[in-house]
Amino acid sequence: MMAIAAFELYLNFYIDSSGREWPWVVVGFVSCVLIAGPIAKSSIGRLLEKWFREIGIGGRALLIVLFAIGWYLVVSTFNIPVDPVTSASNGIFLWVLLFVPFQFIYTARFREN
Repeated sequence: MMAIAAFELYLNFYIDSSGREWPWVVVGFVSCVLIAGPIAKSSIGRLLEKWFREIGIGGRALLIVLFAIGWYLVVSTFNIPVDPVTSASNGIFLWVLLFVPFQFIYTARFREN
């Protein structure tokens, strides 16, 4: 996932200028911080996590495919501006690049004790 995130950020920031709407980058990043932090620790977050684990790998794959189809239908039906969506996704990719290494370090350091 980190390789995909790095590649997408490279494409969107350096090759294409559409990923540079910084307020939307911040929205994507902060959304991930909230979802992974306080929202994940709430009762609703724990319930969704339990359900997500129970549906298994096949269910997760189906959920991703259905999300992609739904997103395609929304984008093809409505005139959604591309720049804010690309910028917000860049914020998500930036969060992935920061969160994954931090999670590995945290797990390695505190799970051993």
